[in-house]
Amino acid sequence: MVRARLYATAHGIYEVFVNGTRAGDAELTPGYTEYRDRLQVQSYDITELLRPGPNAIGAVVSDGWFRGQVGLPRAHDQWGSELGFLAQVCAQFAGGATAVAGTDPTWRSARSEIEAADLIAGQSIDLRRAPEGWNEAGFDDSGWDLATPAEHGYDNLVASPAPPVRAVQELVPRSVAGVAGRQVFDLGQNINGWVRLGNLGPAGSAITLTHGEALDRDGDLTTEHLDVNLPFLPAPLPAGQVDRVVSAGARNERFEPRHTTHGFRYVRVEGHPHELAAEDLRGVVVHTDMTRVGWFRCSDERINRLHEAAVWSLRGNACDIPTDCPTRERAGWTGDWQIFVPTAAFLYDVAGFTTKWLRDLACEQWSSGVVANLAPSPPAESEGGPLSGLNGSAGWGDAAVIVPWEMYRAYGDRRLLAEQWPSMVAWLSHVERAAARERHPERAASRPQALPHEQYLWDSGFHWGEWLVPGADGSRGVRGVPAGR
Repeated sequence: MVRARLYATAHGIYEVFVNGTRAGDAELTPGYTEYRDRLQVQSYDITELLRPGPNAIGAVVSDGWFRGQVGLPRAHDQWGSELGFLAQVCAQFAGGATAVAGTDPTWRSARSEIEAADLIAGQSIDLRRAPEGWNEAGFDDSGWDLATPAEHGYDNLVASPAPPVRAVQELVPRSVAGVAGRQVFDLGQNINGWVRLGNLGPAGSAITLTHGEALDRDGDLTTEHLDVNLPFLPAPLPAGQVDRVVSAGARNERFEPRHTTHGFRYVRVEGHPHELAAEDLRGVVVHTDMTRVGWFRCSDERINRLHEAAVWSLRGNACDIPTDCPTRERAGWTGDWQIFVPTAAFLYDVAGFTTKWLRDLACEQWSSGVVANLAPSPPAESEGGPLSGLNGSAGWGDAAVIVPWEMYRAYGDRRLLAEQWPSMVAWLSHVERAAARERHPERAASRPQALPHEQYLWDSGFHWGEWLVPGADGSRGVRGVPAGR
């Protein structure tokens, strides 16, 4: 054999294995996209993983963004209720012969040891329940069920212009503190990622790991500030970010939840029968593997620390899409990226990362030119969805124009401008129509006959306000508006 490549994608998050060895090092594949129009495919060189005779290819698939909770309302099953995996192997042999094989009705499936996996709630795994036949020594799926084929077509399969998400750094805990029978690990830095726990105790040990950004007065981890309390919800939604593992008692056993991520500095560990040490746990930093291109330092150490916080903020919010936060929502809010993208381009090469995101934005754009608040935008918040009326806000929709322009300013590449030009024009046409045809009721009441310049005043529709006014105390309200309004 000269060369073999594996192409794979999924509805959900997948990891693919060849003869028991994981292929590649990309995380959270196939990534987060507007799945109806764009489903990313990854390519792996598996030449060194194949061996003479029969070979086994398998995958672990979980909910991910496709079926799991997304956005502030935590809606799930947004793009579908059934997981799926698609793969093809192309092998080239000496002399020019080729062979192609892939997923088909002969494939089999079984429940894995992963009991639950959600990007907001966390991952739960019982290592005692690993399916039989899934090991490096051999492979026997005769006891598994036949997989159910599904026809989804291939028209939406695309390659990503962005670097993959990877585990890019490990942090050693700075301290470990015992609090009320628990242990709280401090990484010393907020990150996006997960922890790797190497001491899982004897078989049956049920360990809970809760992740967060803050400690309470007693030094215990708190996530109360991350709870979601919306007026249309019957009760507040918990912060999530909780992983659970049950040990099988195997030698060198470890837990690394690669089907979720968290935004955290502190980790509370409960349920372990023994006291853990700092060397038992590592913080794994996970984000899009962008190349660093810019640095800054000055004589004022306070400014240096502020700059470093901005760098870590970008790293914590670049996880296949530019997110608003790595904790509660993890959503691709358009207004956030349009503000930060010039700084991001100074610090990292974000050309491919942003191109990928803009393609999702353009896919979500309405026929009227309205730009969705989020890219990707879950169906519940897209055109025709129950939350669709919140889209089309000034400042957020402007990302369709500002972000491509900032990319041109940073890289001088006209191709992205040309690609996004229809989206840019459509948004500005919508704004122009809204300003010319619609008037705020108060303005119309005060002046029934519009003056000529009012065709350029856009004060109709829904627009997001600013709820973090500099110098204002939000707990007391702003400019006479009671708190909570």
